[in-house]
Amino acid sequence: MTDGGAKSLERAMLALLVAADQCCPAIIGQAHLLYHAGSGAAPERIASGFEQLTREAVGLLRAITDVEEAIQACAGVARESPPGETSPRVTGLARLPAPRARFRPS
Repeated sequence: MTDGGAKSLERAMLALLVAADQCCPAIIGQAHLLYHAGSGAAPERIASGFEQLTREAVGLLRAITDVEEAIQACAGVARESPPGETSPRVTGLARLPAPRARFRPS
């Protein structure tokens, strides 16, 4: 492992720690709010809470895939992408759906 690779991995691990520290409580909190809101809440409120939960989860997944890339770079591992994919990442962040338009009730 090169010194540059070790520093890159160290930075990615620190970023993951920070992201997990910030995102996990927010994800758990949003999931609780959605659960307790149930079907009696306004659809806009549920959609807004779900969008926030999704943003937090995507942020955490990005940090995870950054660590994965740094580990692969340090190990000199070149993973083959599954057919139809351009990213060698195992976590599949590239397969996440693009953000959708906000929910607008009629």
